[in-house]
Amino acid sequence: MFDLEKAITAWRRRLRYSRVFLDDDLDELEAHLRDHVDRLAAEGLSLEDAFHAAERRLGTRPVLEAAYRNVRWGRRKRRRQLGHTLTTEAAMLKNYLTIALRNLRRHTGYAFINITGLAVGLAACLVIGLFIQHKFSFDRHFDQADRIFRLVHADTAQSQLFGALPGGFAPALKEMFPEIEETALVLSPREAVLRVDNRPVRVEQVVEASPTFFEVFSFPFVQGNPATALEGPNQIVLTRSLAQRLFGREEVVDRSLTYEGDTYLVTALIEDVPANTHFQFDAAISFSERSRRNWLGSEINWRSFHPSLYTYLRLTDQADPEALQASLRTWLAATQPEEAMLLRNAVLTLEPLPRIHLHSSVAWDIAPQSDMRYLYLFGAIGLLILLIACINYMNLSTARSVRRAREVGLRKVVGAGRGQLIRQFLGESILLSLGALLLALGITALALPWMSRLSGSVLNLTLNGTALLALLGIVVLVGVAAGSYPAFLLSAFRPTQVLTGRSPMLRAGGATLRKVLVVFQFTVSLVLIIATLVVKTQMDYVHTKRLGFDTEQVVVLNDTRSVDARREAFRAELLASPRVAAVSLYPPPDAFTTARRQFAHPITGDAVAINEAAVDYDYAETLGFQLVAGRFFSPAFADSSAAVVLNETAARLLDLGDEPVGKTFPYGRGTVTVIGVVEDFHTTSLHEPIEPFMMKLAAAPPYNTLVRLQPGATDEALAHLKQVYGRFIPDRPFDFMFLDARLTALYKSEQRVGRIFGLFAALAILIAALGLFGLAAFTAEQRTREIGIRKVLGASVSSIVVLLSKELVALVLAALLVAAPVAYFAMREWLANFAYHVELSWVLFAVAGLAAVGVAFFSVSYQSVQAALSNPVQALRHE
Repeated sequence: MFDLEKAITAWRRRLRYSRVFLDDDLDELEAHLRDHVDRLAAEGLSLEDAFHAAERRLGTRPVLEAAYRNVRWGRRKRRRQLGHTLTTEAAMLKNYLTIALRNLRRHTGYAFINITGLAVGLAACLVIGLFIQHKFSFDRHFDQADRIFRLVHADTAQSQLFGALPGGFAPALKEMFPEIEETALVLSPREAVLRVDNRPVRVEQVVEASPTFFEVFSFPFVQGNPATALEGPNQIVLTRSLAQRLFGREEVVDRSLTYEGDTYLVTALIEDVPANTHFQFDAAISFSERSRRNWLGSEINWRSFHPSLYTYLRLTDQADPEALQASLRTWLAATQPEEAMLLRNAVLTLEPLPRIHLHSSVAWDIAPQSDMRYLYLFGAIGLLILLIACINYMNLSTARSVRRAREVGLRKVVGAGRGQLIRQFLGESILLSLGALLLALGITALALPWMSRLSGSVLNLTLNGTALLALLGIVVLVGVAAGSYPAFLLSAFRPTQVLTGRSPMLRAGGATLRKVLVVFQFTVSLVLIIATLVVKTQMDYVHTKRLGFDTEQVVVLNDTRSVDARREAFRAELLASPRVAAVSLYPPPDAFTTARRQFAHPITGDAVAINEAAVDYDYAETLGFQLVAGRFFSPAFADSSAAVVLNETAARLLDLGDEPVGKTFPYGRGTVTVIGVVEDFHTTSLHEPIEPFMMKLAAAPPYNTLVRLQPGATDEALAHLKQVYGRFIPDRPFDFMFLDARLTALYKSEQRVGRIFGLFAALAILIAALGLFGLAAFTAEQRTREIGIRKVLGASVSSIVVLLSKELVALVLAALLVAAPVAYFAMREWLANFAYHVELSWVLFAVAGLAAVGVAFFSVSYQSVQAALSNPVQALRHE
């Protein structure tokens, strides 16, 4: 039988539960409901149907609450009670803050773990964010940067970009294409010695540039005119820091200095080149007369290329880069002569200036560039580390839900609504996140100088209005992310079940979720550890792999060109010491000292490319090449420039058969004869496969000199080299490096990645270990009585330690099962960037697993041992 009074009482109780409606207003709503029921009953409906119809007409509880709030706030405003309401709300916020601070003080251990973990995670994110911001800012400081492009060509036969273009190319393009407003040419930076008042100063980076260089690139000028700074020969522009080194002051315009025996006039002073520029220099000199003839002529010289010369174009406002690129490609295909072998398979490409640093893959680039893929990777790592820190907070909060459940129950009994509880718990989380941010800012400020050296980038922390708003947004986001689950979990407890201990949610205490989150934490940590081990193993392989020639005990003497007229006397003086085994007046075979020649295949006629180096008779002995067939150059055979020595890859490329020695093939306007074949060797990094290589006798200037030392007494040998170097090249400081160190520099990027991986892996495992430590402390606290009973019944300390530790350690082992395949596929893709690499071994995964298990065990063992050693009387005395 339907009871109208009971139905109305239940309806009113539901509205009162939200604590939105005042009693007087509820009375008024109830009167409206009764009027509707009476009217509908008079129309013939039953009391039950009339009640439900009237309830629907009034609206659901959310609709009623929304409408009531509007009316209530309007009424309060009219009654001038708005200030009183705002004061009440502020008092509630103060109450939330007081409770949050009290909880943090009462549980300092948990607060320390949460704040420290969040601070480290936030600091990692901040540092990575600053690094990514720095990388994205490259070259954007130039005026009209969006209209500046670098012109390169893609070799479709080799799927590789090159910067080399024919002489006269840039002036001809500007003349033919009106979309090109201006062009600029620049040679790769090189080391030089400048002399002021006969005092030598070594300068790391000097560029040779065309007269329009400073018109295309808007470097800030302190003194001088950008339009005329490099207009004539023997002119030089100095940066502010170099001017101080050379002259001790900044008033340097019209001063002179000496470079390579010639006098140069200082025409301008500029600010130091910003760190976020894709190539750096300390000084810029005008093109020499020879460079002007070769590169700035009015006609294109299709046979003249320079591998280190780069062409930049500034387009007009109306120019369409894609349309211009298409026109350039069509023009090149129709214009280049048949003998232009280097560009036979070429496709011209325009690289936008702001994209060069992160997106360019030009071989022998003007300077080492970065890789966009690493930014994605580091960004993901930073977010994962922050997520691990948030998981710590969620884990510890859900674990402590049993202790706070009675608090929630009592608050609900005295009238607290769920929304109030959610706001309270989220407020505690945001407050903790704010404290973590302040600590993170301090950590970031201390870590930035070290991180700048580690990453090779100049990182600065500047806090302006936008940055502060972003940081506050991060605080709220992290606070809500870390505290959302505990807030909604705790606020959902039913008071009757909580206070009687009968809640299934209370008994579980979020155990399943905690296990999943711990597995996720250690999965991320293990992936980073495995990645670090793989990178280190690959770098060890790179440094120990035989390159096809000997690099140990080989010294490279830099810039020995001035001894050209006395080269034999220089060689004899170097060999006068018994500590010197061999000398070659030619540079090592790398990408910067070899020329890339293209010519027709002797059988098919297709264009083939082979790296060519000029050598002398002692080249093979100095570098330790291994002959596979034939012989090397020797004065006993009176070899000429028509004799060549190939590596195995070049012999295969030219299809010279099983016995290539003695065979000839067309080269240039004549033919050459193969007199020997050497074992394959690497001229570039192990990222690239071994390239075809050809050596010829040639009287090239000795840009660098190679000296092989006898094993032992290296210091004595270097002292001898320095003495000879100083006697033959008195105007230059002794400049040398070991060949193996020079080759190691090819892997700077990978070495930095490995170190950064190691750092973040350590941070991830540290934060995860902090979380485990907190969970272990809570578990030990929860099971105090159980441990006391077990000890009374005779359990040993070791058995209790195993009991408390095995579950958490098992979670780490489960994480290893998840992390292993993820790390395997990820690192297999990374190793694919190397043509020669190590194989992924199970040993690396085992080492990572043991490390993680060890960290996990030591994180929980302290709490486990402390609980196992406690006096059982203290745990059981209240039972």
